[in-house]
Amino acid sequence: MAHAQLEERKPVINLPNYDVKKLHFGFYLALNYATYRVKRSDFMAQHPDSIRSVSPIGSPGFTLGFIFNLKLADYVDLRLVPGVAFYERTLAYEFGKKGDYINQISENTMAEFPLLFKLKSERRANTRMYFLVGGKYSIASGLRKKDKKPDELRTINNDLSIEYGFGFDIYYEYFKFSPEIRFSHGLFQSYANDPNPYANALKQLNTHTVTISFHFQ
Repeated sequence: MAHAQLEERKPVINLPNYDVKKLHFGFYLALNYATYRVKRSDFMAQHPDSIRSVSPIGSPGFTLGFIFNLKLADYVDLRLVPGVAFYERTLAYEFGKKGDYINQISENTMAEFPLLFKLKSERRANTRMYFLVGGKYSIASGLRKKDKKPDELRTINNDLSIEYGFGFDIYYEYFKFSPEIRFSHGLFQSYANDPNPYANALKQLNTHTVTISFHFQ
């Protein structure tokens, strides 16, 4: 009787042979929060009657894409997750003694190509945790792109980022669902060095993004 009760309590293992396969495909949907990391130049101190401050303002967006997952070892995968992301980033400039604000807004639709190593824990019943580390190349498409004049803040059309994050694999009867959070830090200088106050106030401008994604495989 006791043996029968123990058998009944054993969890049902979904997709028991899922991780045996070398290659898996899927898709993902994601929400992102995009902003800039700013280093200010000496321009503001030298021209106090011009720009007094510059501050980044983040905005939400979304991403969608596909998953190509290659098993390298029992606990290591290589993942290519190309997608299309919609971003809006803003820099708020405060001018003069009156404290008037002028926003410079960058709206971009980016084709993205993250290549990531997935480091997995031991599977426990129908769940396992994993960590991610890798890089991402991004290039702007023509969608949502607004041609700006040299007297506005212009941003470049491509970027290379360091990416890292973590998530959970949850095995269901017919598919695997993986909620994930990922952090991205751009390495390229993000603005065009035009001779205007907006660009002159900057010493360094890099993208920063937090993405919460939902993977289906």
